[in-house]
Amino acid sequence: MVTVRTVIGLAAAENWCIYQMDVYNAFLQDELTEKVFMELPKCLKVANAQPIVFEAGITARKITITLLECNVKLTTTFEDESEEELHPDVTQYQRMIGKLLYLTITRPDIAYTVQTLSQFLQRPKAQHWQAVIRVLRYIKNQLGLGLLMSSQKKMKLTVFCDADWAACPNTRR
Repeated sequence: MVTVRTVIGLAAAENWCIYQMDVYNAFLQDELTEKVFMELPKCLKVANAQPIVFEAGITARKITITLLECNVKLTTTFEDESEEELHPDVTQYQRMIGKLLYLTITRPDIAYTVQTLSQFLQRPKAQHWQAVIRVLRYIKNQLGLGLLMSSQKKMKLTVFCDADWAACPNTRR
């Protein structure tokens, strides 16, 4: 996603037109015998957070100012592997993570948390779903936040890094 954002930002600054067609992946590498014309649906042209928050039913719930609670360790295993800990609707979790991954194009502030939550797509636990709900509450509080791809040529790069990989309970890196 960093590369995509960089190319989009550069294209906006230089007034370039961008076209994207990924037939190889879109049709799962099958042979095409007919002509294919594709256009992105209007509802997907702008990564908008409001429909995602509304779909999840976060409209009436309280908001939060942080993405995750402090010292939360999201893991794939527990000492007690009971079925009650699993999130009852895996497809709901997968669908919501997919939407949040798309939203990270214009919301890099949620990219790390969403990427972390995407590691649990196969067997999401209740704690993972609660973390997704917290991300949605954060987004609801910051609906107008996003990246502005300006056409003005002020090329300034600011980078931040927090490399605390040793705290990852899944990879121990």
